[in-house]
Amino acid sequence: MSKSSLLKKNRPILIDFILYTATALIIVLSAWAIDLHKYDLGITISRYIALRPWTYVFYLVMAVIMITLGVIYVFKSRLGIVKTVLYLLTFAFILGCAVLPFNSEWNSTWANMHDISSYGIMTCGSLSLLWMLIKPKNLKQRVFAILAVGYAVYFILCHLIIRWAFFADTIFIWENAFIYIFLIELYIEYSKKKS
Repeated sequence: MSKSSLLKKNRPILIDFILYTATALIIVLSAWAIDLHKYDLGITISRYIALRPWTYVFYLVMAVIMITLGVIYVFKSRLGIVKTVLYLLTFAFILGCAVLPFNSEWNSTWANMHDISSYGIMTCGSLSLLWMLIKPKNLKQRVFAILAVGYAVYFILCHLIIRWAFFADTIFIWENAFIYIFLIELYIEYSKKKS
């Protein structure tokens, strides 16, 4: 498969999906293999990334690749100014989280900057879903947006407002669901160009 065919249609997002899944599995399973937070679903992927220097560097490199593919996809897709800005801001915040993974033992300012990037992802991601709900291209986008906005509201309620203990104890699952929702959102942005 040629380089140009890898960037056609919504393939960059499919590649991001595969890269993120493989990267997260390598980071988390390698930690569990050495009894480092084994089976701990109460910490985020960013915390797992920051547990060891090599996982930090590995994730940073992979994140730059994934973000680059995402930016190429957004510009090639010609989504309109609002969606383009929201997606590019989300990618910028994702880069912020990759550069500054959460580890308060490294530096408290670093950890606070990570939190700002993390909330930026959630805010811009939620706004892009809301925009998809308001201005969908098709029924598939509308149905997806209804379900995804519902999830975003649920996430915000449980994590930030109610601060539900069970939710906090399983944040790894909920956070990754949000990441995959964002990838699916991008994936369904693709539509065949009319000839």
